[in-house]
Amino acid sequence: RTNSNLPNNIVKAILPDGDSIWLGTEDGLAVYQIKNGTIDLFLDQNFSNSTLSCTNITCVARDHRNRVWVGTVKGLNIIDFENQTIKKLFKNDHGETGLPDNHINGVFNMGIGMWIGTDKGFCYYFPENDSFVMYNQFSPKGLSNRLTSRIIEDRNGYLWVGTTEIGLNRVNPETGEVNQYFE
Repeated sequence: RTNSNLPNNIVKAILPDGDSIWLGTEDGLAVYQIKNGTIDLFLDQNFSNSTLSCTNITCVARDHRNRVWVGTVKGLNIIDFENQTIKKLFKNDHGETGLPDNHINGVFNMGIGMWIGTDKGFCYYFPENDSFVMYNQFSPKGLSNRLTSRIIEDRNGYLWVGTTEIGLNRVNPETGEVNQYFE
């Protein structure tokens, strides 16, 4: 057994990232340094608007601008190392645009934006103009269930979105067409 700075033994998110691996746990975010075999805690106090929305990390991804996106059970965080900032995204309870829910289950970078899966829906976020396109269970482009679990891309450019209750969905990101697969 190796002693480490792992914040918690329950690791929910792993993101290989060059010479390091991001690790999301129930009690925080850490980075494993491959070259020297050490784990460093992510210290967010070096950033303006300094802390993550929550330490219970559910998913981690990197985007085309080299930012790290950290999903938690209480919102989504965009870590911008160049500007030393952490932007937080939350559900908007006033009916305006925002995340479908604060419990983030998956993030996947595609193009200039990010696909986001939550406990209450799936959306595409455009960070440049801070806007969302929703794909919920009850819309014509809807998923089989709003409680999403994972998002991946296949070699043909389709997104596959898993749900926890009603199967699997294939999303064509070009047209928005959704094919549902369940028993």
